[in-house]
Amino acid sequence: MTVRNRLYGLTGRLLSRGAERISWADIERLSTLTGAFGRKLHRFGPLKRSLRELPLLMSLIRDYGSGRYRRIPWWAISSIAFALLYLMNPLDLIPDFIPILGHVDDILVVSVCLSLVDHELKRYRVWKDAEQPYTGPGADGVPMTRAAH
Repeated sequence: MTVRNRLYGLTGRLLSRGAERISWADIERLSTLTGAFGRKLHRFGPLKRSLRELPLLMSLIRDYGSGRYRRIPWWAISSIAFALLYLMNPLDLIPDFIPILGHVDDILVVSVCLSLVDHELKRYRVWKDAEQPYTGPGADGVPMTRAAH
Protein backbone atom coordinates (compact mmCIF):
# COMPACT_ATOMS: atom_id res chain seq x y z
CA MET A 1 0.00 0.00 0.00
CA THR A 2 1.39 3.39 -0.97
CA VAL A 3 1.79 6.29 1.42
CA ARG A 4 -0.89 8.19 -0.52
CA ASN A 5 -3.39 5.33 -0.09
CA ARG A 6 -2.63 5.13 3.63
CA LEU A 7 -3.14 8.88 4.06
CA TYR A 8 -6.40 8.78 2.10
CA GLY A 9 -7.57 5.82 4.19
CA LEU A 10 -6.80 7.58 7.47
CA THR A 11 -8.34 10.81 6.27
CA GLY A 12 -11.43 8.99 5.00
CA ARG A 13 -11.95 7.41 8.42
CA LEU A 14 -11.47 10.81 10.09
CA LEU A 15 -13.98 12.36 7.67
CA SER A 16 -16.53 9.58 8.25
CA ARG A 17 -16.28 9.82 12.03
CA GLY A 18 -16.49 13.60 11.94
CA ALA A 19 -19.46 13.58 9.58
CA GLU A 20 -21.36 11.34 12.00
CA ARG A 21 -21.10 14.10 14.63
CA ILE A 22 -22.41 16.94 12.44
CA SER A 23 -25.71 18.45 13.58
CA TRP A 24 -28.22 20.80 12.02
CA ALA A 25 -26.79 23.61 14.17
CA ASP A 26 -23.37 23.02 12.60
CA ILE A 27 -24.89 23.39 9.13
CA GLU A 28 -26.61 26.64 10.13
CA ARG A 29 -23.42 28.02 11.69
CA LEU A 30 -21.39 27.16 8.59
CA SER A 31 -23.78 28.95 6.30
CA THR A 32 -22.78 32.25 7.93
CA LEU A 33 -18.97 31.85 7.75
CA THR A 34 -18.23 32.75 4.12
CA GLY A 35 -15.81 35.58 4.95
CA ALA A 36 -13.69 33.40 7.21
CA PHE A 37 -13.32 30.80 4.46
CA GLY A 38 -12.23 33.43 1.97
CA ARG A 39 -9.42 34.51 4.29
CA LYS A 40 -8.33 30.93 4.90
CA LEU A 41 -8.26 30.09 1.17
CA HIS A 42 -5.49 32.60 0.50
CA ARG A 43 -3.11 30.64 2.74
CA PHE A 44 -3.26 27.44 0.69
CA GLY A 45 -1.42 28.42 -2.46
CA PRO A 46 -1.92 26.57 -5.76
CA LEU A 47 -4.16 23.66 -4.70
CA LYS A 48 -6.27 23.80 -7.80
CA ARG A 49 -9.31 21.60 -7.22
CA SER A 50 -9.67 22.26 -3.50
CA LEU A 51 -9.52 26.01 -4.01
CA ARG A 52 -11.81 25.91 -7.01
CA GLU A 53 -14.46 23.80 -5.28
CA LEU A 54 -14.51 25.40 -1.81
CA PRO A 55 -16.75 28.32 -2.84
CA LEU A 56 -19.17 25.78 -4.36
CA LEU A 57 -19.11 23.75 -1.14
CA MET A 58 -19.92 26.90 0.85
CA SER A 59 -22.72 27.76 -1.55
CA LEU A 60 -24.13 24.25 -1.17
CA ILE A 61 -24.06 24.58 2.63
CA ARG A 62 -25.84 27.96 2.42
CA ASP A 63 -28.50 26.65 0.03
CA TYR A 64 -29.02 23.54 2.16
CA GLY A 65 -29.20 25.59 5.36
CA SER A 66 -31.75 27.97 3.85
CA GLY A 67 -33.85 25.10 2.50
CA ARG A 68 -33.35 26.08 -1.15
CA TYR A 69 -31.53 22.84 -2.03
CA ARG A 70 -32.26 19.54 -0.29
CA ARG A 71 -31.55 17.00 -3.04
CA ILE A 72 -28.46 15.69 -1.27
CA PRO A 73 -28.15 12.81 1.20
CA TRP A 74 -27.34 13.62 4.81
CA TRP A 75 -24.05 11.67 4.66
CA ALA A 76 -22.84 13.98 1.87
CA ILE A 77 -23.92 17.27 3.46
CA SER A 78 -22.51 16.21 6.84
CA SER A 79 -19.21 15.19 5.20
CA ILE A 80 -18.98 18.60 3.53
CA ALA A 81 -19.85 20.35 6.79
CA PHE A 82 -17.23 18.38 8.70
CA ALA A 83 -14.54 19.09 6.07
CA LEU A 84 -15.32 22.83 6.15
CA LEU A 85 -15.36 22.93 9.96
CA TYR A 86 -12.10 20.99 10.03
CA LEU A 87 -10.61 23.48 7.59
CA MET A 88 -11.60 26.37 9.85
CA ASN A 89 -10.16 24.81 13.01
CA PRO A 90 -6.59 26.11 13.50
CA LEU A 91 -5.85 23.42 16.13
CA ASP A 92 -6.69 20.29 14.17
CA LEU A 93 -4.60 17.13 13.67
CA ILE A 94 -1.58 19.19 12.57
CA PRO A 95 -1.97 22.75 13.93
CA ASP A 96 -2.15 25.38 11.18
CA PHE A 97 0.54 27.55 12.75
CA ILE A 98 3.18 24.96 11.76
CA PRO A 99 4.54 26.24 8.42
CA ILE A 100 3.51 24.16 5.39
CA LEU A 101 2.77 20.96 7.37
CA GLY A 102 -0.05 22.70 9.21
CA HIS A 103 -2.17 22.76 6.07
CA VAL A 104 -1.41 19.27 4.78
CA ASP A 105 -4.12 17.64 6.89
CA ASP A 106 -6.62 20.34 5.86
CA ILE A 107 -5.87 19.66 2.20
CA LEU A 108 -6.22 15.91 2.67
CA VAL A 109 -9.58 16.21 4.43
CA VAL A 110 -10.97 18.52 1.74
CA SER A 111 -9.56 16.33 -1.05
CA VAL A 112 -11.08 13.15 0.37
CA CYS A 113 -14.38 14.95 0.91
CA LEU A 114 -14.39 16.14 -2.71
CA SER A 115 -13.74 12.58 -3.86
CA LEU A 116 -16.60 11.23 -1.75
CA VAL A 117 -19.19 13.83 -2.75
CA ASP A 118 -18.13 14.35 -6.36
CA HIS A 119 -21.41 13.06 -7.83
CA GLU A 120 -23.52 15.15 -5.42
CA LEU A 121 -21.43 18.23 -6.16
CA LYS A 122 -21.96 17.79 -9.91
CA ARG A 123 -25.72 17.51 -9.37
CA TYR A 124 -25.69 20.66 -7.23
CA ARG A 125 -23.66 22.56 -9.84
CA VAL A 126 -26.24 21.69 -12.52
CA TRP A 127 -29.06 22.86 -10.22
CA LYS A 128 -27.14 26.02 -9.27
CA ASP A 129 -26.40 26.90 -12.90
CA ALA A 130 -30.07 26.47 -13.80
CA GLU A 131 -31.10 28.72 -10.88
CA GLN A 132 -28.77 31.59 -11.75
CA PRO A 133 -30.11 34.01 -14.37
CA TYR A 134 -27.93 34.92 -17.30
CA THR A 135 -27.05 38.59 -16.84
CA GLY A 136 -25.85 39.38 -20.34
CA PRO A 137 -28.11 41.32 -22.68
CA GLY A 138 -30.34 39.56 -25.17
CA ALA A 139 -30.67 40.61 -28.79
CA ASP A 140 -33.14 43.30 -27.72
CA GLY A 141 -30.95 44.53 -24.83
CA VAL A 142 -33.20 42.89 -22.23
CA PRO A 143 -31.53 40.42 -19.85
CA MET A 144 -32.49 36.83 -20.53
CA THR A 145 -32.24 33.60 -18.54
CA ARG A 146 -29.63 30.94 -19.23
CA ALA A 147 -32.32 28.63 -20.55
CA ALA A 148 -33.11 31.17 -23.29
CA HIS A 149 -29.44 31.81 -23.98
